[in-house]
Amino acid sequence: MINTLLIATIVRRFIKLGIPPVKAMKMANRLAEGDAIVLVRNHINLKPQIILTLIKNNIKPNEVKNDDPRPLPEIMSFGQCMDFATNPKNELEEIIEGVLHEGCKMIISGSSKAGKTWSLINLAIAASNGMPWLGMPVRQSKVLYLDFELKKFFGTDRIKRVAKATFNGEIKPNHHLDYWPLRGHRAELLDLLTKIRAERREYDLIILDPYYKLATGIDENDAKAVGEIVNLIEDFSEETGAAIVFAHHFSKGNKSETDHIDRASGSGVFARDPDAILTLTSHEEEEHLVLEATNRNCPFSPPKVLEFSAETFPLFIHRPDLEAKFRKPGQI
Repeated sequence: MINTLLIATIVRRFIKLGIPPVKAMKMANRLAEGDAIVLVRNHINLKPQIILTLIKNNIKPNEVKNDDPRPLPEIMSFGQCMDFATNPKNELEEIIEGVLHEGCKMIISGSSKAGKTWSLINLAIAASNGMPWLGMPVRQSKVLYLDFELKKFFGTDRIKRVAKATFNGEIKPNHHLDYWPLRGHRAELLDLLTKIRAERREYDLIILDPYYKLATGIDENDAKAVGEIVNLIEDFSEETGAAIVFAHHFSKGNKSETDHIDRASGSGVFARDPDAILTLTSHEEEEHLVLEATNRNCPFSPPKVLEFSAETFPLFIHRPDLEAKFRKPGQI
């Protein structure tokens, strides 16, 4: 049996050879099952000794056949469209009501230190318990939280604080939430996917926090470079079947007069790629935020006001009694 780290190395090398990520993943798993000869004959048309050289010495073969790992879907007639759309089995369940469906992507952005990580930890606790999040109903889900930013103690301490506050001081058992402390590890998404698959773990919701740790060395204003990262995130979602949520920061300055989908720093890809875009923007009242959502697959939902103050910390409390008014430039 080939270990997880070696599988991840093989996947990366296959991708550098021009093999698409999904196929590279499948090929590496076949190798892990000791089926290299069948893999060579059926998928990539490489000589067995070249595959073995790749595994042992990490070098590039000179001959590669790059087949499409995922054949294009069939063109559907109108009748087929109607049949598919009316079959309840094809419906995607909502993870966050009115916002996020299974297998879809969501970005939550805000200014630095606006509580993005706290909001995502709140989401992890809410989703794993089937409780509301930021005033929105959430289906109970199996959750994986990938933390690229915090030291293990601080990450686990935040989870403890939110869990304890959620249940009024009591820490209840939770078998639907896994936490993966990854600070200091330069792991790529494919490495992480390899481990998840190798351990046969299944999730409904995967949280990646924060985005910039996945894009080290990438110019966030470069649409092509950012597009490659979000495509990898999409591959990650397609392979796991989970909804993906990740956090990103606002560009500098007051954003009250900027369309909320354009407040995220960097390329416009951030405003076009996700299925759902949530933003946390300063409310005119201190220690309050305005939550706005734009959803590709759901009806419009009006802005909400959230209190994130010394009294509510570490929880975000929905304040339906307050009007969604932004803090103006220069307002203290």
